[in-house]
Amino acid sequence: MKFFSALALTLLGGSAMATDYTVGIVSDNMSYFGVTAGTALNLYSITSEGVELAPGSPYVWDMKDPMGNSYLPVIVEMDPAHGFVYVEYVATTVPYIVGFKITENGLVQKWAVEAGNAGNNFVNWMAAGPGYVIVYSSPAGLWAEVINQWGKEVFSDGSGEMDTLVALSLAPDNGFYYSCRDISGVKTVLVYRTQAADLGNATLVDTSTDKTFFQGVCHNLRN
Repeated sequence: MKFFSALALTLLGGSAMATDYTVGIVSDNMSYFGVTAGTALNLYSITSEGVELAPGSPYVWDMKDPMGNSYLPVIVEMDPAHGFVYVEYVATTVPYIVGFKITENGLVQKWAVEAGNAGNNFVNWMAAGPGYVIVYSSPAGLWAEVINQWGKEVFSDGSGEMDTLVALSLAPDNGFYYSCRDISGVKTVLVYRTQAADLGNATLVDTSTDKTFFQGVCHNLRN
């Protein structure tokens, strides 16, 4: 089972009680149309009184593809604010990214969107940030799709004919984004200045081939 934890403070009887939440994919060793999937999600709450399975667990997403196959969970990512979970679900067609809010009463689905850039390919990995998740897929070279906490795609970046996207990184306030690329074998970072509410309206301010800078800023790189 895959676990992702969250820490929150819950007021109980006038005092603050720390509560840790963990989301796990149940039976995550199933071979399912070319990927390893699970059957459902479990939400656990952990307090000084012990571990409890949260209400509604196991959570099964009631969605099927045109062939009647169930969509099953494959990847789980939790945001740094410790209150939201992004899950990739797969079947035989386009994968879905589903957003869940973590509450005392269990997981609450807020939205579900197609991972359109992936086509019929599965998502490679995801990286969650404050208020967003970066979804990586490989329809034709690596591609990154930024989906905000309201389920809207706000930006995308991808590989070109002469270069390859390696990773995408956003500043905490979304004021900068860093496109980490391999250009003719050289690790390169394209640094863009952008408006926090409009990642698509960006200005290139620098291009760096400093290997240490690349390593530092491209923190969600997967080998």
